[in-house]
Amino acid sequence: NFVLFAKEKSPQTIGKITPIWDPYRVEGNGNPDDMVTARPIAQNWNHQKVTIIARSNTTLLLEAVKLLGFSRIVEQSSQESGEGTEDSNYDTLKRENYCSLIYSEVRYSDHHYDKNLSHHHSDHFPKFHINGKGRNSGHGKWNSVLKEIELLYELYELSQPEESDGETGPARAIRLDPKIFREFDGETVTWDMFQQRVRNLELNHYLATIGLIENFGRDTMRAMELFKSMVLDQKYKAEEADIILTTAHTAKGQEWDNVQVCDDFIELKINPPDKRCSDIHCQRTRKSRKLLQFTTKSYEDDVNLLYVACTRSKNVLSVPPYLKSLITDFDKMWRWTIQFEERVQMDNKVVRKGGSTDGQDGIPGFSEISNPDVETAYQIHDDIVHALRREMGVEKTALIPIFFHGDDTDHSELEVVQVQQLLPS
Repeated sequence: NFVLFAKEKSPQTIGKITPIWDPYRVEGNGNPDDMVTARPIAQNWNHQKVTIIARSNTTLLLEAVKLLGFSRIVEQSSQESGEGTEDSNYDTLKRENYCSLIYSEVRYSDHHYDKNLSHHHSDHFPKFHINGKGRNSGHGKWNSVLKEIELLYELYELSQPEESDGETGPARAIRLDPKIFREFDGETVTWDMFQQRVRNLELNHYLATIGLIENFGRDTMRAMELFKSMVLDQKYKAEEADIILTTAHTAKGQEWDNVQVCDDFIELKINPPDKRCSDIHCQRTRKSRKLLQFTTKSYEDDVNLLYVACTRSKNVLSVPPYLKSLITDFDKMWRWTIQFEERVQMDNKVVRKGGSTDGQDGIPGFSEISNPDVETAYQIHDDIVHALRREMGVEKTALIPIFFHGDDTDHSELEVVQVQQLLPS
């Protein structure tokens, strides 16, 4: 329902003469034992079967090889050789969270990669099932996915500078196959040029593959061999598997007991309003202003895919941690407005001035909302936070325990920032 709320408070609904959907909400089964959590649950596969849902197949590959312990092996081998697998190009993609490879707990670090693992599947490793059938899903889709990774890895390899006589030569470029990389129309590019084009044209379907190659580096093909050997070649049925891998597209119309949603879906954000936002009359300031919205494209289905992923679970739903951080920020914003108003009422000399923090860059203490000034904080509260709390029927309690009742919430996280720092002297 929070995803539907965000969709309703976005350009896909607001400001359109004819909205692309009729806003609605869904209702759960009311089972008090069911839960939503921001903790990953896939590593508990030996206690409960888990379905992992991602936007892209490459992200599913990342999740699978992590559960097979490959990330720790790569990390250790890199440390032993004194080389890292990250470079400056990866920093530009890090915020997307598409390619975070190391869990805080790696369960299988004692088991090293062996090409013959498929011949003696150990109980220490999960059994995987690929959801879907046909050319565009399931095993049929994976053939094209692995081919894309292989070709982009070749570009990565050839684009690495060659060392000759102690000197580093220029990165080499290759021509991309136009049948596979249609957006590049047979252009000759380097690895850096490819990444730049992906960012500039928002070719987001390549981001997960870029993340995989940047993280694994020269171990990329080993990761693919492991995935093929331990996942694709095994062909376990759904009822035999510990882990089911599926994209959101393939998951439509299906449901499972325990679902973990990956972090490669759209990240719901609230950005400052622009000219495309609707004009409203603010009762608090008695002035006209732009309505704050969640930042989404007005035509893409990214929000719909996140909604599909979040509605596949019957019992336990694990969502990306940023969603919990965002709702925690909403609770902080709610408490901040209460304390701010109380302080203003106590001190008649204090007058809130719209858009000014009197020398402060912004209100610190939020993880997903970038240090808003006083007026922006009020706008977020009025347009988003208050509307969500009203919809949830919440008056005097925080939202986090309602949304994430499966987590042990540290309420100290909800403490607001120091209001005294924000008031004019």
